[in-house]
Amino acid sequence: MPIPSVEAIIVKDGKLLFLRRKNSPAKGQWWFPGGRIRKGETIEEALFREVKDETELTVTIYIFMPC
Repeated sequence: MPIPSVEAIIVKDGKLLFLRRKNSPAKGQWWFPGGRIRKGETIEEALFREVKDETELTVTIYIFMPC
């Protein structure tokens, strides 16, 4: 069964932010900040939480792109 998740593409001054993954899958590879959506959490809440948890950044402007 698929696991619902979010990823953030963070751009500042024309530069993209990537993080090196610490966990499987793809441990050691570069990815965008993100992760699983928790039960009862909205997509936006998950995105803000994951970005804050992984980068200490607060997202202030975003464009929501559902799949």
